[in-house]
Amino acid sequence: MAQFRDIDLDSLSFIINHVFLPPQLPQRAETDVGEGNSVLLKVVRDIAKSYHERRGYDMDEQWMSAVKMLTNLCQLENNNLFGEMASAKR
Repeated sequence: MAQFRDIDLDSLSFIINHVFLPPQLPQRAETDVGEGNSVLLKVVRDIAKSYHERRGYDMDEQWMSAVKMLTNLCQLENNNLFGEMASAKR
């Protein structure tokens, strides 16, 4: 599991701005997210996996589905398939 101390300052700022702070107006598409989306997705996946491992086996199937979905999203992000799918819709 990734350690939070391994996250660079730009990625940490991205996570804080997208999780804890309200959106800025006017809302418009972000043009330079860098590795922010990827890091945020990995952090959420790692926390879900850790939570599932620590809480026992009740609701095991639901948590495994969530962890699997997040893992698949990480793979799509790592292969830059999100960007390609967005470009294909335009």
